[in-house]
Amino acid sequence: MPVPTEQKVAALIHDLGRERLTYLLDVDPAQLGRWRRGEGIDEANASRVDLLEAVMASLLRLLPIEAAQRWLGGLNPELRDRRPADLIRRGRALEVLDAVASTRAGSFA
Repeated sequence: MPVPTEQKVAALIHDLGRERLTYLLDVDPAQLGRWRRGEGIDEANASRVDLLEAVMASLLRLLPIEAAQRWLGGLNPELRDRRPADLIRRGRALEVLDAVASTRAGSFA
């Protein structure tokens, strides 16, 4: 069952904080407020929210919240020593999802 974008935004604000979320999505803080109220999100940004929510859901299955937040901000060898947060900001969340999957596979090896 699809989860409304406003609920995803609220969950991401809870998990990441407003400031970090505005950075990751590269939007103005007021935009987050509108989206959280269910107002005016375009398809491109809705897709970015969906992907970021998928990244966080995958990370939180693997790590506690504080570790997941650090993982997003740290250099990652799976991403050629780039920060996952920077890739997400540039619209490359699928690469980050792949890195989470690799991290998960390594933790179960």
